[in-house]
Amino acid sequence: MLKLCANISWLFTDLPFLDRPLAARLAGFGAIEFHSAQGHSPAVIAAVARDAGVAVALFNAWPGDLLTGGVGLIGVPGRQSEFAVALDQACQLGEALPGACVQIGQSRVPDGTEREQCLEVFYANLRLATHRLRDVGCRPLVEAVNRHDAPGMLIGNVAEAVDAIDHADAPGLGLQFDCYHEAMAGGDVGSEIARWAGRIDHLQFSDAPGRGEPGSGVIDFTAIWSELVRVEYRHWMAAEYRPSTDTNHSLRWLSELSTHQEYGQ
Repeated sequence: MLKLCANISWLFTDLPFLDRPLAARLAGFGAIEFHSAQGHSPAVIAAVARDAGVAVALFNAWPGDLLTGGVGLIGVPGRQSEFAVALDQACQLGEALPGACVQIGQSRVPDGTEREQCLEVFYANLRLATHRLRDVGCRPLVEAVNRHDAPGMLIGNVAEAVDAIDHADAPGLGLQFDCYHEAMAGGDVGSEIARWAGRIDHLQFSDAPGRGEPGSGVIDFTAIWSELVRVEYRHWMAAEYRPSTDTNHSLRWLSELSTHQEYGQ
């Protein structure tokens, strides 16, 4: 049974942040994820999710200046202390949300720096994050971010993410598979899911190009749903897209998904 998660940083944004978990539940999602707690305390986030009847499947660690065009933190030589601060913040949130996965961040290769130097910092920070987050009952995940949208990214596709996980050699470190990023990186999403099915610990989806809801781009989501059922995927699959209309009207893809297999809540 496929388990559906809603990214409430992008979905239900017509509502206040703390009202979105219940909206997700009413729409048929069994879990939520988010990029930022938007200033709300860990205890409040945990209570709102509990009252709404949804799990918190994943949240993002603070990525530094990455989203504003900077190089980020996790794989940047000289920024280890800043990453440690971001990790402290993630652990504080994780203490209130045990069992959640944590997208531990991405970074670019700074000008004048060799990629191999960045990878060594990345591996060390992944090991640190795995150790620290394990203590609060959470699990860090590595996500690839395509270089078409974000030139210079250290980890640009799923194969590179898996390679980094293996090099870090940190038991418990997992893979976050993003259908959009893999499509924009030039991969065939269905084939990559089949290839890495046994490694995927969390999956996100949006269509490409444009990052809208399924059906707004060129990804064959009929094939994606079928492949996820075929490989017996059992982790959360998260709708992380920018709706082309209000969120509830953008959920037409749910009816197609239900024809492949009833989804879980």
